[in-house]
Amino acid sequence: NEARRRFVAYIEAINTELLTQYGKIDVLWYDVAAPLESWEGWDSLARNQRMRALQPRIIINDRSRLAEDFGTPEGHVTAADRDWEACMTFNDISWGYVDEVQARPYAYTAPRILKMLNTCAAHGGNLLLNIGPKPDGSVPADAVEPLTQVGAWLAENGEAVYGRRPRANIGGNGVCATSLSADGRHVYLWNWIWPTGGSMGLGGYRTAPKSVTLLKDGTPLAFEHRGQRLLLTSLPKERPDR
Repeated sequence: NEARRRFVAYIEAINTELLTQYGKIDVLWYDVAAPLESWEGWDSLARNQRMRALQPRIIINDRSRLAEDFGTPEGHVTAADRDWEACMTFNDISWGYVDEVQARPYAYTAPRILKMLNTCAAHGGNLLLNIGPKPDGSVPADAVEPLTQVGAWLAENGEAVYGRRPRANIGGNGVCATSLSADGRHVYLWNWIWPTGGSMGLGGYRTAPKSVTLLKDGTPLAFEHRGQRLLLTSLPKERPDR
């Protein structure tokens, strides 16, 4: 018990320093809750109240053995019925640096990162995607190309990703070729397999949308509304973004 009290006091001291010496802090992100097995052991309830007194607008994650403000699933992107943040390594091997040549076959590609972003955007979550810097602090080569590609995609299509997203049941995510995200006014169709015939149908639209456009550049798309089906009839033959 004496060692536990020393350790908990140390944890509070360093968190107090962080929350009082560096201006406004937005997130208090605890990591591994071991070795203590309960919030009582960590004195989490009282300490978190003291931390909030120092930074009244802070949010705290769920790793002090209390649920607090948001969940942190790790190693998988799984939606929750609360605010959540999926914590993923770039290669599913290590949070730190590993040999980039050997790690390259396991590194995420741009499409796989976008699939994770889609799940987060569709279900009110956030993606925390880690890379392990090289010993000199530079970014490993296996991460540069995929992240550069995702950055270019987000520059054109970030509207479908960023901002607060409702955790509403918008449907459609069970369809293999397409997924959805929404912001309350717009539905964003994430199309993974491009229809080479120039048209595609979507179910579940009880009312017709006001317009349909390519998010990339605003190109209007012709459509028909039949019952609960939306038929897009003028898709470009080539997909807008490979």
